Amino acid sequence: MSSALRRSLRVHGQMLRSAWTDQADAPRQPGRLLRLGALAAPYAAAQAVHWVGFALDELTHSDYRSVAVDAPLFVVGIPRSGTTFVHRTLAADPGFTSLTAWEALLAPSVTERRVAQALAAVDQSLGAPTLRGLNHMLARLSAQLDDIHPIAPDDAEEDYLALLPMAGCFLPALGFPGAESLWALADLDEAVSPTNQAVLLAAYHGLLQRHLYAHRTDTGHAPRLLSKNAAFSTWTPALAQRYPDARFIVCMRDPVEALSSQLSSIAAARELFGTDPEGRTFPDRFRHIYAASLRSLRRAIDASPQRFAVVQMEALKQRPGKTLHDALTALNERVSPELGHALARADRQAGGFQSAHRHRIEQFGLCSQTLRRELEPDYHAICAHRIDTLQEAS
Repeated sequence: MSSALRRSLRVHGQMLRSAWTDQADAPRQPGRLLRLGALAAPYAAAQAVHWVGFALDELTHSDYRSVAVDAPLFVVGIPRSGTTFVHRTLAADPGFTSLTAWEALLAPSVTERRVAQALAAVDQSLGAPTLRGLNHMLARLSAQLDDIHPIAPDDAEEDYLALLPMAGCFLPALGFPGAESLWALADLDEAVSPTNQAVLLAAYHGLLQRHLYAHRTDTGHAPRLLSKNAAFSTWTPALAQRYPDARFIVCMRDPVEALSSQLSSIAAARELFGTDPEGRTFPDRFRHIYAASLRSLRRAIDASPQRFAVVQMEALKQRPGKTLHDALTALNERVSPELGHALARADRQAGGFQSAHRHRIEQFGLCSQTLRRELEPDYHAICAHRIDTLQEAS
């Protein structure tokens, strides 16, 4: 963890320095600086607590390091392609375990979870006032983002949020766009050195071991890991190499539509942090991320196609249960009775979701024809794998 701590200090220092630099996508305005200042103290305190928790893990729960991360199932794909729906549907299988929102954000260490569980028991005996307050705070924090990515403390969540203490999570780039090390996380396959990749993957593996350790049953065994991270698209080749028995469900959507949705969805974050006020720099940043994501996913699939099943968002909208059942069958995954019921329920409820976002890629200053020439070759190659895989499974 010492390498991860050094990296964290370096990148967080870069974030702080960039906040004081006047840039087109991060102007040094009083309102922006005040908001960042108000967030800085609780954020820094939380990360310090997490690092104390990691250190205590090494003293009191060091046997977590012997936990094997066997046959994980990763849900990846370009952002805004249905990964959250797929993840939370598959999480109905009791044979899987995923980090929840509260575990990833508030208690990534075993020590923190043990303390939180003890405090929760006391809180419950008093009528759960702390839990209600936490839920209220989280609801207010995510109110503007509910249509984008609803968050509740006990929901299965993206475990890369647990990498925040290591500065290994891309999201702070929306508030600190001058910190290039954060943007590089969204292009791990091509923009991060092998040395830093190794540091980040080792830190991530330790987080997964801690989670599985904390969720061991009375028999000493832990459920299988179910992980979902759209931001891990460019991490996929490295993850496939690090976990040779892993399987991957790849969510796909027309890349121009997905990119337009992504740019629309970050409007609230841009307003909150006062970044890219003219909307001129983020579109090109995310265009690059989508292109890199598709290249990395295609590269990983080409290297070991039997480990990947690709699902299209349109199919998820029409027959989500059948689409996921076919994908799991293609991966030789067993469908438990509980998951079977969840898939059937998803089919019965299909067609009810309508996004509140109305957007066109041109409103972000991008040309759809140019984007299609850039993005569609890799996109179509990935979708061709979907067709081959599902034909073999049927």
